[in-house]
Amino acid sequence: MCIRDRAVVNQKESMNWGTNGAIYLFALILVIKFTTIRATVNSYWSQFIAGWKTSNALILAIYRKTLRARAESIDRGNLINLMQTDTSKITQIPQVLAALVGLFLQLILAVFLLFNLIGKNTLWGIGVMLFFTGTNYFAQAWQKKCNRETIKATDCRLKTTSDVLSGIKQVKM
Repeated sequence: MCIRDRAVVNQKESMNWGTNGAIYLFALILVIKFTTIRATVNSYWSQFIAGWKTSNALILAIYRKTLRARAESIDRGNLINLMQTDTSKITQIPQVLAALVGLFLQLILAVFLLFNLIGKNTLWGIGVMLFFTGTNYFAQAWQKKCNRETIKATDCRLKTTSDVLSGIKQVKM
């Protein structure tokens, strides 16, 4: 046995099972996590079909309600906006929820492994993440406000366009 082989054997014998056990445990958790994600999250087609069916059911409900309502009480701009914008957002919900399934476990596992690797400096990284999460929250709140104003303007524009088109139809007849 050469000196290098003895060093490897001595190193293996001196390793603590607690550290190795934790590594094997987290490796097993990662395998289970990715297997679960593969089985549930990455089934893009089923998520697409679920969103599509939900969107179609919502559009059908809007059509039925519109047919029952009187023509004067319908805000056409709001109706068209509901049919186009809001139903497309609902179509995306299953995909977003599926992506959130493994996010929490992945984050906890990554922080734990980083803490074991670099120690207390991991806390600085978590602090930076939390800071930018707060910054992102305020940016999203501002974007949501701007989005609402845009939707109101779009409703008004679509209502005007719909009224003009219905006026043209009446003039033609």
